[in-house]
Amino acid sequence: MTMPRYGFNFLWMFIYEPGRQPQPVDEQALDFMADYGFDFVRIPTDYRFWTKDFDYFRPDEAVFASVDSYLRPAARAASK
Repeated sequence: MTMPRYGFNFLWMFIYEPGRQPQPVDEQALDFMADYGFDFVRIPTDYRFWTKDFDYFRPDEAVFASVDSYLRPAARAASK
């Protein structure tokens, strides 16, 4: 039997608006989640954030770096 998992969707990349930039890491939210036993974060994304002019073969690496910026703080919060 697998144990249920509990987490949050961080929707900062889900709703596309032209010119809108991804939000920085919300460490308070990660700390809250860790303190109360939540064990995952889902970051839904929209392909329009990572592409420009429908050029799917050249994604915007800055957007991936923004997603990656959550990994270290999330691991740190989880290890508390």
